[in-house]
Amino acid sequence: MPLKASVETRLRLAFTLLTGSSPPGKKEPASAAQDVLSSYIAADLVLAAVMHQAGYPANSFEGMLSELTAAHPAGTLKSYFNYFIALGVVNAQLRYSGNLHQPERWQDAKAATTQALTTFLHEYLNVDASLYLPANPAEPRAGVSERRSHDRFTCEGTAEVRVPYAGPPAKGTLLDIGPQGCCIQTDFPFEPGRRVELMLHVNKLTFRAMGIVVSTVQSPNTAGRQHRCGIKFLALSSGGKQRLLELITELEQDRSQPHKPTDSPTIINVR
Repeated sequence: MPLKASVETRLRLAFTLLTGSSPPGKKEPASAAQDVLSSYIAADLVLAAVMHQAGYPANSFEGMLSELTAAHPAGTLKSYFNYFIALGVVNAQLRYSGNLHQPERWQDAKAATTQALTTFLHEYLNVDASLYLPANPAEPRAGVSERRSHDRFTCEGTAEVRVPYAGPPAKGTLLDIGPQGCCIQTDFPFEPGRRVELMLHVNKLTFRAMGIVVSTVQSPNTAGRQHRCGIKFLALSSGGKQRLLELITELEQDRSQPHKPTDSPTIINVR
């Protein structure tokens, strides 16, 4: 059954509220509180969209959660229902007192909410949420070189790249990384504009991210068998931003260290 127009409108608005990456690192309480409010409104819009698609009237946030939990008692979504309940509680506390309770827990509210809603929509409506993640207006169009606002660092790592709900991931090599994105070499030529899920492993750190492919070119000296994909990060998993910050700090230190000159060979005179 195709989605109703009003449902698609709600989904686009919800994921627009969740789009926009913050710099890696710890947020100020006011910034984290703003993300919580945006996340709550986005979750409320998605719950209402699911109810409307099923032909039921939208209720309060807690009422919709109660009805949807009863309709889907299986344990696969239990953790996400618990997350939405906690989001509703902290939102009510924030509106009542003006203070964000446990701000350290909500540092990555937007990324966590995006992940929860993505799974939630797939379970209830069999919908690929990445279709409703708006592209950043500043993103380059396909075929246009990305103008990097932040440095990239050469690194050695591995990557798993997959289109959401489209089969197993493609494995690749991580060539470079920065605060806004990365470059991955893989056998599969991902189409520019395609949204992808990433699992990155580098320098003993592992983190997940959602991104959009901004460029794909054939890798040199591979006879067209491998491709280099430039990917811009759209959202990082909970804790992922902190790991990325740690990684970039580490790579910056490696870059700034002067290379030691090669020792001259010892010459032994034999008489």
